[in-house]
Amino acid sequence: MEVIYEKFRSVKIIRLAACIDPHNRYELTMTVDGEDYHLKWDNSCESKALNKWEDTMIFINTEILYPKENYPSLPEPTGGYD
Repeated sequence: MEVIYEKFRSVKIIRLAACIDPHNRYELTMTVDGEDYHLKWDNSCESKALNKWEDTMIFINTEILYPKENYPSLPEPTGGYD
């Protein structure tokens, strides 16, 4: 969890703001220094912060989530375009 926390800090996730379709949407609830944040944004507009966020999500997926033993047993994702 410390690695994820540091990655979030380096991305400056609290400053992310939301121009292209299709795009990913994110929702994150967290506590930083005792303050609660509930953030919603999408990656429709490119920015350095969003590029760093995408790199962080790739890291979390490939290094933390995908290697988990129970990952293959999760249900298929839903949504998207036909």
